Amino acid sequence: MISNFTSKLTQELTLYVDGLQEEFPKQSYSLELNGSSNIWEIKWKSSKHYKESFEIEIWSENNQYTLRGEHIIDELLSQVTETYFLYEEISIAELLLKFDEIFKKMESTIKKISHIDKAKFL
Repeated sequence: MISNFTSKLTQELTLYVDGLQEEFPKQSYSLELNGSSNIWEIKWKSSKHYKESFEIEIWSENNQYTLRGEHIIDELLSQVTETYFLYEEISIAELLLKFDEIFKKMESTIKKISHIDKAKFL
C-alpha cells in the first residue's frame, strides 16, 4: 500500500512543480526523487542562499510511518533545516486519507519559503 501513496505523491508533485516552473521560470523549479529512500526534493533558484529546497521524506518502523516535510538551506560551509510538518506513527491508510491535507501544507510552505515574488523573478 505504500506504493499507492508514493505513486500519488510523485504524480501530484510532478504536476505541481511543472506548474510552478511554468508560472515562475526564472526560479528554475525542479523535482528530484530518490525512490529507494522515499525522498522527494523540490529545488529552486534561491535569491538568498547557495542552495535551497523543500524535502518530503517517508519511512516506516513496525508498520507505522513517519512523514516529514522540511526546508533545507545549504550554504557553502553549513546546512540549516527547519521542519514544517511531521506525521508520526501513522498507518499508510491514514496517510492516504490525509493526502490532501499533507499536500496543501506542502504547497503553502513552498510558496512561503521559495520567496515567490514577482518583483524579483519576472
